[in-house]
Amino acid sequence: MRAISGADIREKGLAGALSPALAGIPTGVNDLYLHLDLDVLDPVKTPANMFPSAEGLEVETVKEAIRLLRERFTIRAVGIASYDPEYDPHQNTLRAGIELVETVLE
Repeated sequence: MRAISGADIREKGLAGALSPALAGIPTGVNDLYLHLDLDVLDPVKTPANMFPSAEGLEVETVKEAIRLLRERFTIRAVGIASYDPEYDPHQNTLRAGIELVETVLE
């Protein structure tokens, strides 16, 4: 598993930050399980829980990451985690989660 920081994504761009991690995946791996922690999102716009990420990402950035993964892999399953509706009074994060799932299913 390789962690990629929000700062790295902002500095190198999404493709530049993801490239080394994707290059490390062995040839022949075609299928992917995608795990989405919603607290990776920008906590100001899309608060997910009591553990906000200081380097939270925009929803569009995560959607772009999903599209990049779909270009190379078949996403066989997706899990959504780290969401507490008590921290999302305007349901922005709920709507973002739905958009992310829809992006997986495009």
